[in-house]
Amino acid sequence: IDSDRLLSHLAERLGVRHKSSDVLLERVISFLAEKNSLLALDNFEQVAENGRDLVQQLLERTANLCILITSRRSLGLSSEREFPVNPLPCKIGEKEELIRLMELPSVKLFADRVQAVITGFMITPKNVLHIAKLCSALDGLPLAIELAASRSRIMSVFEIDKLLDNRLDLLVSRHSELEDRHKSMHAAIDWSCQLFSQEEMLTFKQLSVFRGGWNIAAAKSVCEYDSHSSCLEVLELLKADSMITSNDGPLGIRFKMLETIREYAWRMMDESELSVTRERHCRFYLTFAEEAWQDSKRKDPEIWLQRMDIEHENLIAALEYAQSIGDSGASLRFCACLFRFWWSRGYIREGAAYVERELRRGEPQDVRMEYAWAGTLYTAGAIAWEQGDSELAIWRLKQSLHIFQKGNSPSECAQVHYVMGVAFNDSGCIAEAEACFNHSYEILNELDEPINSARVLFGLGNAYRLKAQWITASSYYIESMAIAEKFGDIERLAWIMANMGEIMMETNRLEEAAAYIHHSLRLFEQRKDLRGKAYALGKLSKLLEYQGDTEQAQKRSEQSYLLFQQIGYRYENY
Repeated sequence: IDSDRLLSHLAERLGVRHKSSDVLLERVISFLAEKNSLLALDNFEQVAENGRDLVQQLLERTANLCILITSRRSLGLSSEREFPVNPLPCKIGEKEELIRLMELPSVKLFADRVQAVITGFMITPKNVLHIAKLCSALDGLPLAIELAASRSRIMSVFEIDKLLDNRLDLLVSRHSELEDRHKSMHAAIDWSCQLFSQEEMLTFKQLSVFRGGWNIAAAKSVCEYDSHSSCLEVLELLKADSMITSNDGPLGIRFKMLETIREYAWRMMDESELSVTRERHCRFYLTFAEEAWQDSKRKDPEIWLQRMDIEHENLIAALEYAQSIGDSGASLRFCACLFRFWWSRGYIREGAAYVERELRRGEPQDVRMEYAWAGTLYTAGAIAWEQGDSELAIWRLKQSLHIFQKGNSPSECAQVHYVMGVAFNDSGCIAEAEACFNHSYEILNELDEPINSARVLFGLGNAYRLKAQWITASSYYIESMAIAEKFGDIERLAWIMANMGEIMMETNRLEEAAAYIHHSLRLFEQRKDLRGKAYALGKLSKLLEYQGDTEQAQKRSEQSYLLFQQIGYRYENY
């Protein structure tokens, strides 16, 4: 719509008329200047280019005029003040109170719209959590919530939620009185995308391959920009159009696309575009995973885990793509370098599924894949131990070790020796475990990998703890603790403290035992380490039993068991 038509439309709504556009503008200004006026202009992004000058003239020449504009993009005027309209609050905490959920604006909106089609519908303690989860899955978008609620005539909240994988097909209204852009989420997003330049549209579509967000480096690589500045320029445009969001996190600026918008952008790509973009996404995150894995051996382990946490969804999406197209080279490399993350964060079930899929394909014939195959066997061996099959674990680890030794990979050999030591410990083969740990420690000392050396010292402490040689075990733990403190390895500190607590119990120093175990539990909880938390709860149960509190001891033991079951670890291993 051009500026003359916009002015004519505005004048008509105000009841002002004249054939000449110049005179018409003067009459509109005179009309608005006579009184204190609030002028509301809705969806102004559709006419922003031609309407900017009109708005500026109205503001400059009418002292008592205030203009309220709703738009996906700002006008860029000096007198402009932006008030972002965010989605409705819908985030659900881990231990959410039902009363608070019932007061969420998103939940109230859903209930109000359902009541329009189901007389007597009420929010209750039984359905409020399902409604809140549905609203959260819909990103708190009012139109999406209204369209989902309209389906309640024939579907339950649970059934609606199950169909959200194809939300754009679901979120459609049949009400004839609505404007076309309000009849479906697809139409609403499409309405805004009509304003994109060709470059914006291409980048918008390509960004849909990301899961859980991305940073500038990832966008530059996947969208194939020549420089960070050119990539940032388009990201800024998309953010100005409210198609993406950004926040300053602990590791820098991170961008994100609401899931409903992401699905729209994903669907806009043809098969060729999608394949090429997913391939670039896969390659970027494979490089990221391998670099992060190498960094974890020498740098602050907490930073490494934090980076992996943030990119978890992207890493899994990339791995799934590699497996879906039969790219064994990439998927084997992912399985090899994601193990420590799966192990540390309690994602053993997740890791086991991907690793077993690769093992079923068999050993690759391409000698260039030997290293990745060895890494996957290492991961498979460690997972087998975690799931209670020490015999299978040792067999797989020996296969892995043979390949790494043949390829002259001392760091990897040290890692395998360490996990073999853990598996031998579990099997009661303490001498074999000590030999593995000592061999690993010798290699790591030569390589100057102190963080991994701390893990091996911890393993030696475990071996002597199982032999009830408390003083020797303590000396190894203390040595490991000193390295962990120096390099900020909170995970290792938490495990050491849990086991030091057991030694204090066995030597009848219960106050010190309690201090160690409670400190360990706090560290695990801070890190959201479910495996560690389950382990520390087991130690706390044993302490309470020593103290004669059998009721609380049983309660903690049950909590520990259930947590291990939840994350796919064998309780007896701990």
